[in-house]
Amino acid sequence: MQKSVIVKLIHIGIFTLFIMLYFLFEEQSMVDSIMYHVDVNSNAAPFKTHSLLLLTALLSICCLLGRYPRNHISITLFILYIITIAFAFLHGPVDGKGIISYVVLFCSLLVPLLIYIFSYNLAYKISQKTFNRGIALGIILLVIMYAMTMKGVLINYVLDAEFRDGTVYVLMMFLPVVMTFNKKWTRRILIVLISISVLTSLKRGGFVTILLAVIAYLLTKQQVSQKSIPLIIKIIISLIILISIVCVIVYINIQTEGKIFDRFATASADGGSGRNIVYLVVLEMIGNSNLFELLFGHGWNFVLKDSPLELSAHNDYLEITYDIGIFGLFFLLFLLIHLFFITRNLYKQKSPNAPAYVASFVIFLLTSMSSHVFLYTLNISALTLFWGYIAGKEKQLSEVEVEVEDHVEEVKQLLEEGTT
Repeated sequence: MQKSVIVKLIHIGIFTLFIMLYFLFEEQSMVDSIMYHVDVNSNAAPFKTHSLLLLTALLSICCLLGRYPRNHISITLFILYIITIAFAFLHGPVDGKGIISYVVLFCSLLVPLLIYIFSYNLAYKISQKTFNRGIALGIILLVIMYAMTMKGVLINYVLDAEFRDGTVYVLMMFLPVVMTFNKKWTRRILIVLISISVLTSLKRGGFVTILLAVIAYLLTKQQVSQKSIPLIIKIIISLIILISIVCVIVYINIQTEGKIFDRFATASADGGSGRNIVYLVVLEMIGNSNLFELLFGHGWNFVLKDSPLELSAHNDYLEITYDIGIFGLFFLLFLLIHLFFITRNLYKQKSPNAPAYVASFVIFLLTSMSSHVFLYTLNISALTLFWGYIAGKEKQLSEVEVEVEDHVEEVKQLLEEGTT
């Protein structure tokens, strides 16, 4: 057997192991969160810590043996992100802390960074087809396990607007990866599955976000596409998509006895599920902070502990300002600006990866304003998986372009020498 074949099999084996561990961790985290809302004493995710530790170990080894991404800004921002959160965790009150808590937190913070570097290397090590198949299988298993977990609380979950768990957002975070799939039907089916999952969760913000992300994806795809589609065809396709979406929403609304439309109808009346009140309370808490707390935060996850509402801020910017401080907020805003410039450059270059990247930016921006992305390993790691892979693919494309230009120059020189 040739050496290249052996190396390829090793890479595929490592990728398969990664898929198993990564989606096990995702599934365990989702189960743990869902069951917590049903029974606070439930220990429904017994392998969550084990899968996290194994995943961290595997990714660490792979990253040490792989190539380092050239995009130093992204890596630097993630490292600073880890440092600021770790510092906030250390200087906060010591109740309930122990060596296991520190190790689990550190691994949770490290995983998104390691996944970014690992997926960057995957762009070089395995084919697009292998990557697509692995991620698609993982997402399908995640949806199946999620449905099985929800089976016991399905009536409460779908028919009771008081029970809405945000872990369904993790499926939305995989949407940009799905949008890079080569096979149209696989891509479309997964987009529909993810959209229906978010819709039936009765998460208004999630469904609006996913709808805007898909629209941004389609518009950008049209702009960067080399194909010229007649206007009448565009109108027909748009109408078919719109009618299909309306039919699905109406059907689900009927099945939930009008809960879907009721949720959107009460959006202004309930202040976004009480977010207006939550935001005012957190802003008041930030205003009452001393200088040290304002700069370095109160401690990890302390909005939830200190708030009289006993709720998180439901906003990454407010949560980070209170928990981690101004420095943490600065890194989040820097990351957002950095992602904007990457998105803009890909759009200008008419890169085939631009549509999915635009969707990822929309998802990150909107979800971080109404929920949490940056602070949840469950959510941010799904996005860093996409960002790292696209960074690797774009680097490959640039290297190919340089090689082509070099060959063109060599041919020109040979032709010039031949003529002389």
